[in-house]
Amino acid sequence: MSNKPRTGVDPSRFPIMLMRDRKGTSHFRAMIERIRNQVFGQDRAIRHAVRILVRFYAGINDPKRPVGVMLFAGPTGTGKTFLAKVLGWEWIGHPEPGLGDPIIYIDCGAIKERHEVLRLKGAPPSYVGYGDKSAFEDVGEYDVKKRAPKALEDYEEFKESLVQLFGQQAIMFFELSGAMQKARENFLGRLRQKLWPVRAIIILDEFEKAAPELTDLLLGILEEGKFTLNKGMTIDFTGTLFVLTSNIASKEIQRVLDDSGRLGFKLNVKQRIARANGKSQQIWSATKRVIEQSPHFKPELLGRIGSDGIIVFDPLSEEACWRILFKELEIVEQRIDGSAGTPAALSVSYTAPFLEFLFSEGVDPKYGARNIRTIIEKFVAAPISDFAVEAKLRSGESVLLDVVFSEENGQKKAATVVRRARRKRATTPWQLREPMEADPLSTAELVDAFRSAGIPLPRPRPPMSQRGGKPIPIRRKRPDGSTPSTENPNAQEDTEFPEPKPQE
Repeated sequence: MSNKPRTGVDPSRFPIMLMRDRKGTSHFRAMIERIRNQVFGQDRAIRHAVRILVRFYAGINDPKRPVGVMLFAGPTGTGKTFLAKVLGWEWIGHPEPGLGDPIIYIDCGAIKERHEVLRLKGAPPSYVGYGDKSAFEDVGEYDVKKRAPKALEDYEEFKESLVQLFGQQAIMFFELSGAMQKARENFLGRLRQKLWPVRAIIILDEFEKAAPELTDLLLGILEEGKFTLNKGMTIDFTGTLFVLTSNIASKEIQRVLDDSGRLGFKLNVKQRIARANGKSQQIWSATKRVIEQSPHFKPELLGRIGSDGIIVFDPLSEEACWRILFKELEIVEQRIDGSAGTPAALSVSYTAPFLEFLFSEGVDPKYGARNIRTIIEKFVAAPISDFAVEAKLRSGESVLLDVVFSEENGQKKAATVVRRARRKRATTPWQLREPMEADPLSTAELVDAFRSAGIPLPRPRPPMSQRGGKPIPIRRKRPDGSTPSTENPNAQEDTEFPEPKPQE
């Protein structure tokens, strides 16, 4: 055998070439397409975000640490928080009644002080707030309910069977002492071990506004993959994806996009959008520089995020802005066409000048598409509501929205014109939605409200007719102090006795 080191590789030893197949379909390519149909103009950010999930499912990442951590930065109004939510919905599941939402949203603007950060860990024993639920306790709760509904049902049935074994008073004592809560935590802990990894996504919105203690808390979670609350409960984060959003470089980005110093005519909206799209590289460099120099992002945190985890969003293109506009219009149309349970049905169409007006007023390269929803509510939903309240519209009609301009005090103002089509089909009056009175709560509902607060009220017994038994006869004592059951156990108990005669 020759000891000569190999200077090359024999290609015949590798007959199969592994390449990325861009034509085929897979679960994650389908996920990317579904996200692209909801988040517009951010294809690069979507691919980088899904890539972290690919590493997780491939088993390449560290199983003792969270799935990953990403930092979404860039221009405001480009869909950073919305992409994080859509990513969680497509990865874990959409919100459902009884299951909740897989997204755990934490507004960092509300935890600017140290004591507000400590609320995530919970108050220590003997302090006010000890035992209150922390936001971290919801980690993985949606995934457990969705993947193991039968196990949760069996737990509730077993819990009800304990009433027959120990009695209602003993169960109330267990609940007040915290034993039942501890038993549920132990049960969920064993169930989570079988379901590992339990998926969740935590969004830390506007992370730069949070207190510095939040960074230290997050570093510990990213290093150990678990976190222990002050009440002794340990939270497992090995199936959790952390998404940090930030507008920390908004001022620097606005300087890049600012065209106020341009000589000559003022650019319109479409020209400013086209000009902003050509500055993606400058925006990326400015954002990266600000993040690295900011005291809000420690080098230890940036090291755990990594260069691939810092995703800078691009300015929205004209096509993306139009798609966002049509999507928001579709949401309003669903509220007034009767499909969403509205009291009337109305078909709405728009003129081309009206759509151009909504686009120019709702889109700005400096602020993204954040103002589109407000403009639609002002110039679409509000005028239709006014006509409906004044009984000028009927259910089943078709209307056309147009825009007219006027000048008042030297300022140009716009107003929506609602043109009603000729009635070619039967219509009905627009039924206005009015609040209705509610029936009073039942005794069982009132008792459950107090029991959920920890007050040990007994549950009300159902009527005898619903229990399938016979009415229990009333035992009234005889004048001599005896009862029918003591004289003759098999004799039928009387419910009426003669009154004793008064003594002379």
